[in-house]
Amino acid sequence: MSIMLFLCSLLMATAACGLLDSEEETNLRDRMGGQISQAQQAQQHAADVWDRVLFGEVVNCGEMITVPEPFFLTKKEADEYPQSVAIRDSLNNALTELTIVANLWEQECSLDREIVPLDVVRQAEDALQMARDLLNQSASLWAVWQA
Repeated sequence: MSIMLFLCSLLMATAACGLLDSEEETNLRDRMGGQISQAQQAQQHAADVWDRVLFGEVVNCGEMITVPEPFFLTKKEADEYPQSVAIRDSLNNALTELTIVANLWEQECSLDREIVPLDVVRQAEDALQMARDLLNQSASLWAVWQA
């Protein structure tokens, strides 16, 4: 019985000291993690499309590049969890780069050219690399927050 009382006291003290995550923080981290994962999948799909174009494959314009919506933090979330702001900023910057990639793809499809000019492919590849770097940064910051 005394061990149980000790464990309960320890658990309450840990929670009181803020060592246990609040449900709000857990939900925010889960939302961010999900958004990072979606963005990574979109980046991988976009890279696959543009790599195929680069290597001369015919890619169907019906193969859309879909970019997740930007991540939104409430003022309260930003104030209470300042580490989330850097993650959000990095993630949203990556999503901006992915939007550039998707727009380039949409533009090329509307032009209906036989061959995509190399400078357009380079623009897409540069934006993809920037998105990849920013997503890696987001994921690293998010992983540190998990620890």
